[in-house]
Amino acid sequence: MRRSRMIALSVTASVLIIGSLAVGTAAQAAGPGVLVTQTPSSAGITFPTFPPPPTFPPFGGPLPTPTPIDRSTSGSRSIVGQLAPGGSDNDGTFDINQFDYHITALLLKDVLTADPNGRASILADGTRPATFFEPSDGEWVKLARKLSGQALPLPSATTEQATYGILKSLGISRLENVLTYLIIPGITLTVLGPPTISQATYVTANGETLLIKSNFGVITLVDNNPLTSNSGVIEAPMNQGNKQFAWSSAVLLPSTY
Repeated sequence: MRRSRMIALSVTASVLIIGSLAVGTAAQAAGPGVLVTQTPSSAGITFPTFPPPPTFPPFGGPLPTPTPIDRSTSGSRSIVGQLAPGGSDNDGTFDINQFDYHITALLLKDVLTADPNGRASILADGTRPATFFEPSDGEWVKLARKLSGQALPLPSATTEQATYGILKSLGISRLENVLTYLIIPGITLTVLGPPTISQATYVTANGETLLIKSNFGVITLVDNNPLTSNSGVIEAPMNQGNKQFAWSSAVLLPSTY
């Protein structure tokens, strides 16, 4: 009997010692100036209660707007002039090079022939600033595949010719709507600075908006049509030195065409 009482007293003393050590350790860990209270349990043993964690201001906020930098103050060569047959962008024939601009040149010529004073006419006047997102032949082929369901293999001069025929069948009004969505009038958008994460919305020549995102120099163009995915700029800006400037990209589409 006496031995059992001694064991019980020893256990109780050990619990009290451990509890006091835990409280002392908690107070020491909390650091000076931090109030640590003790909450009694049903067994009469107290446990530390810590203050709530500190709160921090939320991160985020609106992205800064990139500032268009115009480096083209003297040249007056138009996009139409740049796309004229015989130049680096258009050698005048369909071929296996999917990275030049035969199809863009032909479609733009068709639209301007039918509507010479229309919304696309800015690309024929090199004295007026403009930025044109100029799709390569290969990008037009991708769009023609979606529209027609045809395989249209690349590289192939026959595919380029077939693609032009598919797109021309859309009609001048629809082609003009697509081409003018690729134009930002009044701005020679050569650089989106500063080199950080930024975005801005621009009004295109067809009246709809185009979102341009810059992520430390990686440019993403966000159009208004679910048929196409967002487009990164495939090629460095072209025609540098002119008021009119071309960026190579996928075919961006307006909401309807």
